Amino acid sequence: QPNIMFIEAMGRDSGRLAFEASRGDNFEGLTDAEIKIQEELRDTIIVITPEYPVSLEEIRVAIQGKIDQYNACTVVVAEGFRIQEDPSAGVDESEVDPAGHKHYEGIAQELASRLKPSFSTAKIRSNMYLTYEGRGVVPTDYDIAMGTNIGHMAARLLLEGTTGGRFVGYTNPMNPLVDGPIVLELTGISNRNDLRNPDLYDPQTLGRNGVLMP
Repeated sequence: QPNIMFIEAMGRDSGRLAFEASRGDNFEGLTDAEIKIQEELRDTIIVITPEYPVSLEEIRVAIQGKIDQYNACTVVVAEGFRIQEDPSAGVDESEVDPAGHKHYEGIAQELASRLKPSFSTAKIRSNMYLTYEGRGVVPTDYDIAMGTNIGHMAARLLLEGTTGGRFVGYTNPMNPLVDGPIVLELTGISNRNDLRNPDLYDPQTLGRNGVLMP
């Protein structure tokens, strides 16, 4: 029986988190068991992002290709992805946050429901915001250093009376084991997370790691 899993990742209108969480060519320090799982799943993954809008038919064809080859498909979809045929699907128009953002929730389940008739013999599951659960793994020294450093910096900013939106964290290739975090104004940060930004990725890297592009 074919298996299809739809996983919804956070990130709003950027697919960068969905891509980085699922790409198969950029993980280090994995255990033998984790490497085995990664190798088994890597080629079954399709990544769907807001930056590259595709139709339900394009998604169906991509899934069918994975099913034909591997009898399984893992669809990782960024929460801000909009179905071309129905852009309102997966958006709660009635809920808006203080910044005026509509509530994104349910695109993985929506895709699973709409594509189920095309894969009637498959076992289909969906999981929303799997990244929250992923944060519950045992932290490494790297994780502990990053969390501690960011916490100290955030506390210092509060004590200094800093107001307004700030990003406190790390960017590639910074290493929290040796570097302190940076502090940036939030304005414009998300714009630099666009997968179409050539300073981030080239199309070959995206395609090689499963990003579905028109």
